[in-house]
Amino acid sequence: MWLSPLTPLPSNLELLDLAAAELNDKPRNWAVAQASSDADKWCTAYLDELASIHVHNVYDLVPRSSVPSDRRVIKCRPIFTIKRDTQNNPVYYKARLVAKGFTQIPGQDFMDTFSPITRLESQCLLLHLAVHLGWPIEQLDIKTAFLHGDLTEDL
Repeated sequence: MWLSPLTPLPSNLELLDLAAAELNDKPRNWAVAQASSDADKWCTAYLDELASIHVHNVYDLVPRSSVPSDRRVIKCRPIFTIKRDTQNNPVYYKARLVAKGFTQIPGQDFMDTFSPITRLESQCLLLHLAVHLGWPIEQLDIKTAFLHGDLTEDL
């Protein structure tokens, strides 16, 4: 929410109401998602995530007995979010299956971490050029973009 210097600030009660609404609409686990009034939407979102993982051939199912003794099985869990429009209305429900990375040991389970993002200065430069040169400005979302990378490690 952007406020101009002339816009009166919301009262503390309004801020608390906004914060409470933001905190309460995302289930913290699968059981809570299934007990909610939006259980069918959460189930659809979760099945979409599993389908995307399958289509991108992200992992191979291996028996626990075949995991070497010096390696560990990293468990996962779903994370649920609601994507909203500018009026705060739900647009779509999203589920993402994430690894419980806190169980990994640096140097044993992984060597380094990297998340490619653009610098703010680069984004500002591109927006400035677009406005100055009359280029159209568009945005896109690559669904499950993180599944398109290749890993060299065995997980």
